[in-house]
Amino acid sequence: MGSAQAAMENDVRELRKAADKGSAPDQYSLGLAYQDGMGVGADDAQAVRWFRAAADQGYARAQYELARMVQDGRGTARDPEEAMGLFRKAAEGGHPDAQYAVGIASLTGMGAKTDVPEAIVWLRRSAGQGNGEAAMVLGKTYLTGSGVPPDPDLAMMWFNHEANRGNPEAMGMLAYMYEQGVAMRPDKVHAYMWQRLAARRYSQTGHGQLNYGAANGEILARSLTPAERAEGQRLADAWRPDQP
Repeated sequence: MGSAQAAMENDVRELRKAADKGSAPDQYSLGLAYQDGMGVGADDAQAVRWFRAAADQGYARAQYELARMVQDGRGTARDPEEAMGLFRKAAEGGHPDAQYAVGIASLTGMGAKTDVPEAIVWLRRSAGQGNGEAAMVLGKTYLTGSGVPPDPDLAMMWFNHEANRGNPEAMGMLAYMYEQGVAMRPDKVHAYMWQRLAARRYSQTGHGQLNYGAANGEILARSLTPAERAEGQRLADAWRPDQP
């Protein structure tokens, strides 16, 4: 047995001691160990047992993980209603991914009653804690007016928020908005800047959607003068993401 494996198994033994005494954080960590098979054999039923023990004490992380397992029927019976109740408890406890889950459910009506104003509240809270998916949903919702009055300025605010964290999909959306003149007069130089950044970021990470901005760069480039292309490239090269 390797020293790393022995150390993990010892950690699990210590977690169990603390979990048996009622420590919610340790019950949660023990649930993760069983969920991932770290230091102990993977066992969804045991993961559910320990997540539930912590969740019953109001531990938001455990409520979120338990909600996911109940939603999928892993280690326990599938129960969408119970899962949503757990997501809500975790969201109220400040868990950003749970806030996103509740927001999406309220926005789409899948797992909850459609309630767009409530969805916006939860998505804003989640995005405010750094959930990029929530920020992108907000941007698209305001851009298209899906259940809310269209608000291109708010859409641009959320796309800017994510673009400045290096999200290539958000960069592509900004390229689209600048080129089409959504919320502003058309500005193909800044559209080209954001397109170049989207394509560069996508090629660096392989993450994000190769969307409008990243996929249509050649078409946009052909519509620009050499001076405009050079300025757009200069702006892209000078751009720096927001620092934490």
